[in-house]
Amino acid sequence: MKEIIVCHVSCSHCNGTKQNECVECHTGFFLSLISANAGFCLPCAEECRTCTGFDSNQCTGCYEGKTTVDGTCHCCHASCETCHGPGSGQCDSCYADATKMANGHCHCNNGKVRDPWTFGCVDRCPFGYTANHDS
Repeated sequence: MKEIIVCHVSCSHCNGTKQNECVECHTGFFLSLISANAGFCLPCAEECRTCTGFDSNQCTGCYEGKTTVDGTCHCCHASCETCHGPGSGQCDSCYADATKMANGHCHCNNGKVRDPWTFGCVDRCPFGYTANHDS
């Protein structure tokens, strides 16, 4: 009969029950090896979903609405659902109310315009604003 090991709470897989016997970590933690095959699971920086170390410039994955640029998480432009950079022309996908254009911008569907405050697609611009249909 195979023995069941209950890992330390910080480990997703382990060689034993102690905190320093982790082999793999949960999301938001990275493995700091103390031997060839085990170590501690230490927390990533707050803005990193996954990382290779403590610092915010060691992010390998970010939370929704952000992207990794040179190991640091940056917010996507508010018009982008997902992105490969923080600019408005760096969208990989758009929200359901918009379509991604060849230039990487998200253009509102059905003749709607982008609200300058919420970045959502609305029927008309707020008072004092005019639509820019170039992006």
